[in-house]
Amino acid sequence: MEWISSLLVLGIIFGATGKEFAKPEIRLIQRAPDVTTSTTTENPISVLNKTATENLQWILSKYSQQCNNNVELSLWLDQVKEALKFDSSPTSINMKISVYSKFQDYDKQRLTFEKLIDDRINYLNDILPTLEPNSQCSKTYLEQKKALKAAKQLDNIVKSKILAQNSIDCTPETDFDLYYNY
Repeated sequence: MEWISSLLVLGIIFGATGKEFAKPEIRLIQRAPDVTTSTTTENPISVLNKTATENLQWILSKYSQQCNNNVELSLWLDQVKEALKFDSSPTSINMKISVYSKFQDYDKQRLTFEKLIDDRINYLNDILPTLEPNSQCSKTYLEQKKALKAAKQLDNIVKSKILAQNSIDCTPETDFDLYYNY
C-alpha cells in the first residue's frame, strides 16, 4: 500500500511542476504468420502415445545394427519391439514409457562399462610395448586385454566383474593365476 501512495505523491509533484516525462519507445516485433495454427487441439493421450512410440522406434533404428554378438542388447531390443505392439490405452502408454526409460538406464550403464573397458585396453596397449616380451606382467596384461575384449559382448553384470578382475596392475610379486580361469 505504501508504494501506491508514494506513486501518487510523485505523480502530483511532477504533474505540478509541468515537466514532461520522456515517453518510452515501444518497438513491435514482427512475427511471421503461424501457418501451423489449428483450431483443433490434439488429445493429450494421443500426443503422449505418439511421443512414446516415436522414442521406441528411434531406439530400434539406432541400435538394431549394434546388437550383433551382444545378447543382452538384443533382448532389450526385443522388449522394445513388443512395447511397440501395445495399444494407445493409458496403461499401455505407461508401459511404453517404462520400457523406454529402463532401456535408457541400461544403455547408459552399458556405455559406461564399455568406455571403462576401452580405457583399460588403451592403457594396456600403452604399457605392453614397455615390458619385456614373455615376462610375467606381459603375459598377464595380454590375458587381461583378451578377457576385456571378450567382455564387451557380454551383459552388464558380467562386464563389471570382468572389468574389476582385469583392472589390477601387475607387480612382479603378484600371482595372477588366482584371478583367471584359463
